[in-house]
Amino acid sequence: MLKLYLIILVVFLVSCEKSGIMTYKVPKQTISVAQLSVDKQINNIIWVIPDTWIEQDQTQFRVSSYKVPFGDNPTIFGDFSVVKFPGDAGGVLANVNRWRDQLDLKPIGIDRLASLLIAVDHPFLSISFLELHSNKSITDSESMYVAFFIFNEHSYFFKLVGSSNVLAAHYDVFIGILKSIGYKRD
Repeated sequence: MLKLYLIILVVFLVSCEKSGIMTYKVPKQTISVAQLSVDKQINNIIWVIPDTWIEQDQTQFRVSSYKVPFGDNPTIFGDFSVVKFPGDAGGVLANVNRWRDQLDLKPIGIDRLASLLIAVDHPFLSISFLELHSNKSITDSESMYVAFFIFNEHSYFFKLVGSSNVLAAHYDVFIGILKSIGYKRD
Protein backbone atom coordinates (compact mmCIF):
# COMPACT_ATOMS: atom_id res chain seq x y z
CA MET A 1 0.00 0.00 0.00
CA LEU A 2 2.92 2.28 0.78
CA LYS A 3 4.24 1.70 -2.76
CA LEU A 4 0.93 2.86 -4.21
CA TYR A 5 1.02 6.09 -2.19
CA LEU A 6 4.62 6.73 -3.25
CA ILE A 7 3.79 6.15 -6.92
CA ILE A 8 0.84 8.56 -6.71
CA LEU A 9 3.00 11.15 -4.92
CA VAL A 10 5.77 10.88 -7.55
CA VAL A 11 3.27 11.15 -10.42
CA PHE A 12 1.68 14.16 -8.74
CA LEU A 13 5.00 15.92 -8.14
CA VAL A 14 6.28 15.23 -11.64
CA SER A 15 3.08 16.39 -13.29
CA CYS A 16 2.99 19.69 -11.43
CA GLU A 17 4.76 22.47 -13.19
CA LYS A 18 5.75 25.75 -11.66
CA SER A 19 4.55 28.31 -14.08
CA GLY A 20 3.34 31.77 -13.37
CA ILE A 21 0.38 33.54 -14.81
CA MET A 22 0.81 33.97 -18.51
CA THR A 23 -0.66 36.79 -20.56
CA TYR A 24 -1.02 36.97 -24.30
CA LYS A 25 -1.60 39.80 -26.72
CA VAL A 26 -3.86 38.89 -29.60
CA PRO A 27 -5.45 41.15 -32.18
CA LYS A 28 -9.04 42.12 -31.45
CA GLN A 29 -11.57 40.23 -33.54
CA THR A 30 -15.06 41.32 -34.35
CA ILE A 31 -17.80 38.78 -34.53
CA SER A 32 -20.20 39.44 -37.34
CA VAL A 33 -23.85 38.65 -36.79
CA ALA A 34 -26.24 38.19 -39.68
CA GLN A 35 -28.28 41.36 -40.02
CA LEU A 36 -30.41 42.95 -42.67
CA SER A 37 -28.14 45.58 -44.11
CA VAL A 38 -30.08 48.73 -44.84
CA ASP A 39 -28.63 51.24 -47.25
CA LYS A 40 -28.23 54.59 -45.47
CA GLN A 41 -29.87 56.33 -48.45
CA ILE A 42 -33.09 54.38 -47.91
CA ASN A 43 -35.27 56.17 -45.42
CA ASN A 44 -38.85 55.69 -46.57
CA ILE A 45 -40.99 52.82 -47.64
CA ILE A 46 -43.69 53.09 -50.27
CA TRP A 47 -46.75 51.00 -51.12
CA VAL A 48 -49.58 50.89 -53.65
CA ILE A 49 -53.16 51.82 -52.65
CA PRO A 50 -56.24 51.12 -54.81
CA ASP A 51 -57.57 54.12 -56.75
CA THR A 52 -61.04 53.66 -55.24
CA TRP A 53 -59.83 54.29 -51.69
CA ILE A 54 -60.38 57.84 -50.44
CA GLU A 55 -57.32 59.53 -48.97
CA GLN A 56 -57.80 61.20 -45.57
CA ASP A 57 -55.71 63.74 -43.72
CA GLN A 58 -52.70 62.44 -41.86
CA THR A 59 -52.73 62.73 -38.08
CA GLN A 60 -49.97 62.94 -35.52
CA PHE A 61 -49.27 59.22 -35.75
CA ARG A 62 -50.70 58.24 -39.13
CA VAL A 63 -48.36 58.49 -42.08
CA SER A 64 -51.19 57.33 -44.35
CA SER A 65 -54.96 57.19 -43.92
CA TYR A 66 -57.81 56.10 -46.24
CA LYS A 67 -61.54 55.50 -46.18
CA VAL A 68 -62.19 52.11 -47.76
CA PRO A 69 -65.53 51.90 -49.60
CA PHE A 70 -67.66 48.76 -49.43
CA GLY A 71 -68.99 47.94 -52.87
CA ASP A 72 -71.69 50.34 -54.08
CA ASN A 73 -72.91 51.24 -50.60
CA PRO A 74 -71.95 54.91 -50.00
CA THR A 75 -72.53 54.69 -46.23
CA ILE A 76 -70.27 51.78 -45.28
CA PHE A 77 -66.52 52.27 -45.08
CA GLY A 78 -63.50 50.66 -43.56
CA ASP A 79 -60.60 52.63 -42.11
CA PHE A 80 -57.09 51.95 -43.41
CA SER A 81 -54.06 53.46 -41.70
CA VAL A 82 -50.30 53.19 -41.61
CA VAL A 83 -48.52 54.30 -38.46
CA LYS A 84 -44.80 54.46 -37.76
CA PHE A 85 -43.09 54.44 -34.36
CA PRO A 86 -39.42 54.31 -33.36
CA GLY A 87 -38.07 51.03 -32.04
CA ASP A 88 -40.32 48.07 -31.32
CA ALA A 89 -43.28 50.26 -30.23
CA GLY A 90 -43.82 48.41 -26.97
CA GLY A 91 -43.49 44.87 -28.25
CA VAL A 92 -45.66 42.49 -30.23
CA LEU A 93 -47.64 40.95 -27.37
CA ALA A 94 -48.53 44.32 -25.83
CA ASN A 95 -49.73 45.64 -29.20
CA VAL A 96 -51.73 42.50 -30.00
CA ASN A 97 -53.46 42.71 -26.61
CA ARG A 98 -54.17 46.43 -27.14
CA TRP A 99 -55.82 45.64 -30.49
CA ARG A 100 -57.76 42.77 -28.92
CA ASP A 101 -58.98 45.17 -26.22
CA GLN A 102 -60.21 47.58 -28.92
CA LEU A 103 -62.50 44.76 -30.12
CA ASP A 104 -63.55 43.76 -26.57
CA LEU A 105 -61.52 40.55 -26.76
CA LYS A 106 -59.64 39.13 -23.79
CA PRO A 107 -55.86 39.43 -23.68
CA ILE A 108 -53.72 36.45 -24.62
CA GLY A 109 -50.43 35.15 -23.27
CA ILE A 110 -47.16 34.71 -25.08
CA ASP A 111 -47.96 31.00 -25.48
CA ARG A 112 -50.84 31.76 -27.89
CA LEU A 113 -49.21 34.60 -29.80
CA ALA A 114 -47.33 32.59 -32.43
CA SER A 115 -50.46 30.66 -33.41
CA LEU A 116 -52.25 33.92 -34.31
CA LEU A 117 -49.52 35.44 -36.48
CA ILE A 118 -49.23 34.67 -40.18
CA ALA A 119 -46.06 35.43 -42.13
CA VAL A 120 -46.58 37.44 -45.32
CA ASP A 121 -44.29 36.49 -48.19
CA HIS A 122 -42.13 39.53 -48.98
CA PRO A 123 -38.71 39.84 -50.68
CA PHE A 124 -36.97 41.91 -47.99
CA LEU A 125 -39.29 42.41 -45.01
CA SER A 126 -40.39 40.07 -42.26
CA ILE A 127 -44.09 40.98 -42.15
CA SER A 128 -46.47 39.47 -39.60
CA PHE A 129 -50.22 39.52 -40.25
CA LEU A 130 -53.01 39.21 -37.70
CA GLU A 131 -56.76 38.93 -38.23
CA LEU A 132 -59.07 39.82 -35.32
CA HIS A 133 -62.87 39.69 -35.07
CA SER A 134 -65.02 40.79 -32.14
CA ASN A 135 -67.39 38.28 -30.56
CA LYS A 136 -70.48 40.16 -31.73
CA SER A 137 -72.74 38.77 -34.44
CA ILE A 138 -71.08 38.47 -37.84
CA THR A 139 -73.34 41.12 -39.41
CA ASP A 140 -72.32 43.98 -37.12
CA SER A 141 -69.00 42.63 -35.95
CA GLU A 142 -66.07 45.03 -35.82
CA SER A 143 -62.96 43.39 -37.23
CA MET A 144 -59.34 44.27 -37.79
CA TYR A 145 -56.49 43.27 -40.08
CA VAL A 146 -53.08 44.31 -38.80
CA ALA A 147 -49.69 43.75 -40.39
CA PHE A 148 -46.46 44.91 -38.83
CA PHE A 149 -42.71 44.87 -39.36
CA ILE A 150 -39.56 46.74 -38.41
CA PHE A 151 -37.63 48.67 -41.04
CA ASN A 152 -34.75 51.09 -40.45
CA GLU A 153 -35.24 50.90 -36.66
CA HIS A 154 -38.92 51.87 -36.91
CA SER A 155 -42.05 49.78 -36.41
CA TYR A 156 -44.67 50.06 -39.13
CA PHE A 157 -48.29 49.03 -38.58
CA PHE A 158 -50.69 48.63 -41.51
CA LYS A 159 -54.23 48.37 -40.19
CA LEU A 160 -57.69 47.95 -41.72
CA VAL A 161 -60.67 48.27 -39.38
CA GLY A 162 -64.33 47.83 -40.23
CA SER A 163 -67.18 45.36 -40.28
CA SER A 164 -66.40 41.72 -41.00
CA ASN A 165 -68.07 42.12 -44.40
CA VAL A 166 -65.88 45.08 -45.38
CA LEU A 167 -62.71 43.30 -44.32
CA ALA A 168 -63.64 40.04 -46.05
CA ALA A 169 -64.21 41.99 -49.29
CA HIS A 170 -60.75 43.59 -49.00
CA TYR A 171 -58.61 40.71 -47.71
CA ASP A 172 -56.77 40.14 -51.01
CA VAL A 173 -56.33 43.89 -51.51
CA PHE A 174 -54.84 44.27 -48.01
CA ILE A 175 -52.37 41.43 -48.59
CA GLY A 176 -51.58 42.93 -52.01
CA ILE A 177 -50.71 46.26 -50.36
CA LEU A 178 -48.30 44.46 -48.04
CA LYS A 179 -46.66 42.66 -50.95
CA SER A 180 -46.34 45.96 -52.84
CA ILE A 181 -44.20 47.56 -50.13
CA GLY A 182 -40.93 48.84 -51.54
CA TYR A 183 -38.51 51.59 -50.65
CA LYS A 184 -37.24 54.78 -52.14
CA ARG A 185 -33.79 56.27 -51.96
CA ASP A 186 -32.99 59.86 -51.07
